[in-house]
Amino acid sequence: MFLSKLEGHQHWVEVMETTPRSQSEVRHFEPGQVSAEEPDAHPASDQVFLVIEGEVTAHVADEIARMRPGHVVVIPAGVAHRFENSGSGRARTFSVFTPSDYPKPGSENRKEHREHKESLNY
Repeated sequence: MFLSKLEGHQHWVEVMETTPRSQSEVRHFEPGQVSAEEPDAHPASDQVFLVIEGEVTAHVADEIARMRPGHVVVIPAGVAHRFENSGSGRARTFSVFTPSDYPKPGSENRKEHREHKESLNY
């Protein structure tokens, strides 16, 4: 069993748990912050994206939706998307990727992956 708490995460994006078949992450978006300047896709992973607090605008393929706490969107593998905090306060989200999309925290690929994502303002 893997047990994690949503509270206490301070970085804007944190991978919480990783298994060979799935991965969870929590994100904090400040007002106006975006997940990426241009839409991005996860070539081999579906993403389930849940808004926990705040308001987030989801841009998925050619659709746009305003999301509030409790709203969920499922993004199939390969579909371009990005998220934006469209509210006046901080937004917090929770995602599950299946299969895992990012390297397991602590793996030898983590530093290279983090540097790549930082170069994208991810």
